[in-house]
Amino acid sequence: MKMKSPIRLPRLALSMVLVGLWGAPVTAQEVLVLALGFPPDHLVTAHVHTWSQEVRAATDGRVEVLIPAHDFIKPTGRWAAVQAQVVDAAVVDMREKDTLAFSIAPLIVADVTAGARALWNVYQEAITPSAGEPDPWKGLEVLSLFYHSPGHLFTTGDAVPDSVESLAASPMWVAPEAERLWDSLAADGPGLDWADVTRGLQSGQILGLVGASASAVREAGAGRDADYRIVFDRYLTVSGAALVINAQSWERLSKEDREAIKAISGVSLSQAIATASAQEDRDALDQLERAGMVQVTADPVFAETLAQTLGQGTLLTRLRRQIAREADAGVAAEVAPVLPESQGEIQDEPSDELPEENEDQS
Repeated sequence: MKMKSPIRLPRLALSMVLVGLWGAPVTAQEVLVLALGFPPDHLVTAHVHTWSQEVRAATDGRVEVLIPAHDFIKPTGRWAAVQAQVVDAAVVDMREKDTLAFSIAPLIVADVTAGARALWNVYQEAITPSAGEPDPWKGLEVLSLFYHSPGHLFTTGDAVPDSVESLAASPMWVAPEAERLWDSLAADGPGLDWADVTRGLQSGQILGLVGASASAVREAGAGRDADYRIVFDRYLTVSGAALVINAQSWERLSKEDREAIKAISGVSLSQAIATASAQEDRDALDQLERAGMVQVTADPVFAETLAQTLGQGTLLTRLRRQIAREADAGVAAEVAPVLPESQGEIQDEPSDELPEENEDQS
């Protein structure tokens, strides 16, 4: 279906509108309008704004990234909006792109910083169109991929699951990042909005929160009613996003400016966001535990069964292994290639820890 887009203003007129929004003239040679879509107080918002300032500095003022205070692009239309050049760039949810959906599977990330490095590497080496297949990234340049907002399993004293079956039998609030997991368990939920979770916990309408971030639980006051956090060796869920730019907008920039922007994007940006997100998560968990929340270590069989629920496609297997390597190595931005350059598709490696996987990339 063809996307309806707003009337496009001539670039000069658009710049004049933006002057009104920002209150100062834009003097850069190139102006890129970026749709962000995160709340003002979200850490992703802060880091993307910082990145936009770094773009100006890295290009000696030739490129300006302007971020409207009021985002006019629907969350589910960001990929299409950038491809159609309704905006030059956007931060888009990985759930919108089938090519990236595998990367936010449950229980995949234990260290969001190592995960950020691994995800970027796997994308660079593996997510490329095969010969004769349509390019899923047509019209886009991917500048960075990052994880943020780790999610956990919180429960009341009436529901401390020790198996997939007991989890599925409990009415839960389910985060968007955990919906595919929840659907795969054939579990029903009351469909509460986040604003109603505290009331739902107090009334017994729900017995826990699947994939909620610790900071959100703390800020909603839901930690008073969720007695336990079920602790896995990896985050139950993570949110993921991509920073993308329209290919024509990208090519409009000089080669020098493109290289300068690449140098401050990619792993550099993703690690900054991941590090801040991990710290925010630790701080929130510490506050919840000081307030009386009890940690319960998940049964290993329960954890592994849950991790395997959505299957293990080739890309997901590769990402798990690469995350483990990154966490063990503790390297900075430079990482070894996932694949030999001569190979166009992923080759599974033998492993004593992982079972044989199918070739499904879902």
